[in-house]
Amino acid sequence: MTELINIGGVGSCILSEVLRKLNYPCYIFDWNATYQSVVIDCILNLKQPYNFEKNSFLKATTLNSSNNNTIKNEENTFWDIHSFKGNYNDCDNINKKYTRRLNRLKQILQSSTKKVLIRMAHSINSEHPEINFNKEKDDKEKWIKFYENLSNKYNNINLIVIYNGDHENGIHEERLENITFVNSKNLFNNINNELYNYLNKYID
Repeated sequence: MTELINIGGVGSCILSEVLRKLNYPCYIFDWNATYQSVVIDCILNLKQPYNFEKNSFLKATTLNSSNNNTIKNEENTFWDIHSFKGNYNDCDNINKKYTRRLNRLKQILQSSTKKVLIRMAHSINSEHPEINFNKEKDDKEKWIKFYENLSNKYNNINLIVIYNGDHENGIHEERLENITFVNSKNLFNNINNELYNYLNKYID
């Protein structure tokens, strides 16, 4: 059995939709947008990206491509544009949802199951203006170091990092041990179900 795990990025909602069609559960980086630093920190330390309180959101605007308010953390490295619809009574339920997803991640990491972590890499000029605060771009060397650290803690770890096709992100595909870097606009955007078909090959 292989578990496909979304570890966020700019196109993580596209990835979440694909994983849902493949019948995989949600983890803490499904249906949100993230910079690399918060993902690495949260997974290696098994911690939440934020604790949602009344002041930790941006009001809905034409910038955030959603009718909902955007939850963010203090570092401006994590954004959830789907969960908060303006009712403060939802705060506790949203926090509980992320706690469940974090616990699910912890359990699968500690299992003997083959894990494939998938990252939709963030580039400088995101199509989501609301996340362009500190302009943190995914760094390939940091992903390699992340993989090494995670593999020292857990077994059967694999990592796929998908870039949006910009030529500055390197060649089409590069493999380093159990890490795969892919640079493809069609794959990143699931054009003609390319992302679905690509990930489907990893399923046992």
